[in-house]
This record gives sequence, C-alpha cells and structure tokens, in this order.
Amino acid sequence: MASGKSILVCLLVAISINFSNGYKPVAIVHGIMFNPKDHMEGLRDAILKSHPDTEVNLLEILHDQESFLPMWYQVSRFHAEIQKMVDKHPDGINVIGYSQGGSIARGVIESMPNHTIHTFISLSSPQAGFHGEWYVPNSVFHVGTEERLSDSVAGFWKDPKDLAGYKKDKRYLACLNNEVKHELNKQFKDAICKLKHLVLIGGPDDGIVVPWQSSQFGYDDENGVIMDMRNTNLYKNDCICLKTLDERQAITIHTVSGVKHPDWFNNATVIENYILPYLA
Repeated sequence: MASGKSILVCLLVAISINFSNGYKPVAIVHGIMFNPKDHMEGLRDAILKSHPDTEVNLLEILHDQESFLPMWYQVSRFHAEIQKMVDKHPDGINVIGYSQGGSIARGVIESMPNHTIHTFISLSSPQAGFHGEWYVPNSVFHVGTEERLSDSVAGFWKDPKDLAGYKKDKRYLACLNNEVKHELNKQFKDAICKLKHLVLIGGPDDGIVVPWQSSQFGYDDENGVIMDMRNTNLYKNDCICLKTLDERQAITIHTVSGVKHPDWFNNATVIENYILPYLA
C-alpha cells in the first residue's frame, strides 16, 4: 500500500502538471489597420495574467496598409503562421479573430482540413458579410465606392439587394460560406465541423460592423429585415456546419451592449467574461 507521503507527492505532481499546462496555445489574428503589438497587447497580457504559462502568439504580420490586401492572400500568410502552431501542438490550439481578422481566421480554418483547432472565438467579425454605413454614410444597400476602397473589404462586402452579383463574383465570403459551388465545398464544411467550440461575440453598439448581427452570422434581407443565424439559409442548409455545431451545443453566442468596435479586445468585461472562460 502506498504511504501517505507518496500519495501526497503524486497529488502535488499532478497539480503542478495541470497548472503548468495552462490554456491551450492561442493564436490572435488582428483587424484592419492594426499593428497588433501596439493595439492588442492588452488581450495577450490578460490571457498571460490568468494563465502565465500559456503560449500566446499575437501574429504580427500584414498590419497597417497591408491589412487591405486581398483576403485570400492574407489567409495564405496567416495560414503559414497558424500551421506552425498546429504542427507544434498536436493536442490542439485556440484561435481568436478580431474584426476582419475573424474572417481571415475562419478562412485559415477552412483551408486547413487536418487542423487541431479546439475553440475559435470570433470577436465582432463580419462573418455573414458587411455593407454600407461606415464607408459611405447614408449608403446601406447600394454597392458603390465602399467596396472598392479596399481589396479586403470587397471580399466580404455583401449587398442584400444584389445577392446574385455577390454570388456571381464568387467573392471571398461567398466561397467561404459555401454559398457558391466550388471544389472545396466539402472541405470547408468539414473543417468547421471539426471545431469543438465556436464562440460568436458582438453587440448593438459596435458602430462599424453593419449589420452588427453579422458578428453572430445574422444578416438582413433585401427589405432590411434582420434575420438571426438560425433563420438564415446559411444555417438552415447547414452550408458550413453551423446547424450541426448548434445541435451539438458547440456554438455560444454573446451579445454585449455598450462596446464600440475599437474596444472589444481591450474591454475588461468582454475579456474576463466572454473570452478567457473558453480558452481552457
């Protein structure tokens, strides 16, 4: 029979191992016009304060003007960096994508069929598309100079009154959401199905993502009526596994009022209540 002393030693070793493991490694993908080192260190520091031994990779590529480059190009660059983490950590990593970075991060996930990404946290990202008000005030549904200001924004620009054009152009988002047929439809869906948890965070006071419900895969129809995720064809047809994940209780949606778009990654309440709990 093991002595009390040996049992105590075993317990201490087990506790030590548990604490040293901390969170799974975390990759953070920034948004438009960000030098992440100057803007997103607060999020990184909050993760490290909560779990000091966690590997947090604040991906410092394609910032400032380069963040306007075409979306698939950006996906390829971030893919290379996240692939290194996936290869290094076969037990899995977590990914946080903020704003445009959330769309890029999803592009990485869908183009990585053998990924080991456990949790994907989408932080105020236009996952269902984006239109109008920020780029040209009073222009909501009509595609104009807004989408041409940036190659990256053009990739997820979605005019509810011109879905035929959106699909015909095979824009980045139309392909990513499997809203058009292409040779990787199954891979894209299967890659999202592999996630253990999808966390969607957004709120009505965002001020940049239009409509703000896009951060939770909601969107408006041609009459401006907002549909939540579960009422969209994207969900009903299970185009990218949202319905399957939801039925598996693997989707968590947080609606947070009072947070402006530039503040999501620095807001203590958001970090403590809606990000940190999902990084274990």
